Amino acid sequence: MNWWRLRQLESGDSRKRQRAARELGRSRDRRAVEPLLALMNSHDLPGDVAAAALGSIGDPSAVEPLGEYLHRQLDLDAPVVASAVMSALRDLGDRRAIPALLMALRSQNARIREPAADVLAHLGWAPTNDAETALVAVAKGQWDHCRGLGEAAVAPLAHLLYDERGRVVQEVASALAKIGGPAATDVLLTTFFKEARPGSGAHLEVMRSLVSLGPDVAGPFASRLREEMLKVEAALSGMAWDSPDVQGYETHVREAAAHLCAEIGGPAMPALLELARDPDRRVRLAAVEAIAFIPDPRALPALELALADPSNAVSVLAVKALQRRGWEPAGDETRRLRDTAVKRSQEYEYKGLGRRLEGERP
Repeated sequence: MNWWRLRQLESGDSRKRQRAARELGRSRDRRAVEPLLALMNSHDLPGDVAAAALGSIGDPSAVEPLGEYLHRQLDLDAPVVASAVMSALRDLGDRRAIPALLMALRSQNARIREPAADVLAHLGWAPTNDAETALVAVAKGQWDHCRGLGEAAVAPLAHLLYDERGRVVQEVASALAKIGGPAATDVLLTTFFKEARPGSGAHLEVMRSLVSLGPDVAGPFASRLREEMLKVEAALSGMAWDSPDVQGYETHVREAAAHLCAEIGGPAMPALLELARDPDRRVRLAAVEAIAFIPDPRALPALELALADPSNAVSVLAVKALQRRGWEPAGDETRRLRDTAVKRSQEYEYKGLGRRLEGERP
């Protein structure tokens, strides 16, 4: 009957082709390998159906073609088909599949990574260094193990933060914070600014992890803030100022920076004092916003200097912060700057964090 099943693989009816493929897989007829591979690559047979049949047949000649097909499924981020192909490679039991499975182990998709780790173990593969051990730990969600591996785990963890959009962010961000060091801090900062956008569920978890790093995060954060604000400036220069997308992009980056500095608190003051003198208005505004909410003796002189800022937004924010502290000017020049800023505040409604100063204590 297999001759008939082989003929049915050429049927114009997809249901008949699939039924024939399953029956040929159960029969383990090696004559079906080439036509099954051809149908799989031409998309005339679903990849998971073809892979299951090839795995059942058990012909080692299918190993390398299945590995190449798996690569394509990784590019397509197709976990159902990729898992079926990996199951077939497990059934074939040939170690030539290991390179393709290692690619799957690095996938951005948890539904691909975990079965890849299981099939690799089935084939007798074991990690040979900390980086490979970290890949397996990440694939299996073994976060404590990742923390123990230190810097070797940073790159695999970074993939989860950059690409999985919040599915395991709390565990990953916490692991990176425990690892610490420049590489882990850079990953967290990259994600912090990337996720400082509307609709992000990852932002708060990443911010908590950055704050847990303590004073050491203040310097790297200041440098990254400058970079991000330059990106904002570049984006704004090519877009209409009344665009909601532009306004949202600017506001979320700026407010995210201010919130993080406020959470870091006093240790962020040296960086904030420098940022308050930055040539870029948006960087100065983010810095003054954060200073306004930090109870630090260095805040008062910084806010007084900000009264003279050429930007209406910065000077208005500074005078609101000073007034909230019960501050009074000590000299004629400072009084003049205060009066000018107060007048600006009546003419210029700043809709950012400055509005919060009227209802929250610094």
